Amino acid sequence: MGWFAVGGELQECEQLLLCNGLAGVYLLSVYPQQGLVPIVEPEILTDGSHDLQRCQYVTEKSEEEASVNLNAINLCPLRKPWKLSFSFGRALQASALIAWSGKEDNAELAQEAYAKRAKINGLASKGEYTPSGDTNIAANYSLYTENYSY
Repeated sequence: MGWFAVGGELQECEQLLLCNGLAGVYLLSVYPQQGLVPIVEPEILTDGSHDLQRCQYVTEKSEEEASVNLNAINLCPLRKPWKLSFSFGRALQASALIAWSGKEDNAELAQEAYAKRAKINGLASKGEYTPSGDTNIAANYSLYTENYSY
């Protein structure tokens, strides 16, 4: 079971963050009492009156950037009462889709790319990921999709 909240315009961000944060913390405390696993997944949507540059700034991380950032969060020496991770969907899909390229013959390559990113993100969720430094891989491509619509 999870909780998902969508925010509005940037002008409302402080109030939305406070309200959504309080609701999330409440559910994080109640779920375990009911034997449920708490999942709180913040989402940044691209609609609104903010300009495209602001939108791209917060949404166009590559798979690798997302993994490096998750690793850094988990290396932070602050007390963490629960596991800090993220929805692996976006942090797994680009490499696999690029490897597959819509061709049946590439299915094994896509599965290998997917498994590699899953392992990397698993390590990052424990603060154990060491980036390879390889800048010529699909995981370094931006996940931004121009003119994407929901």
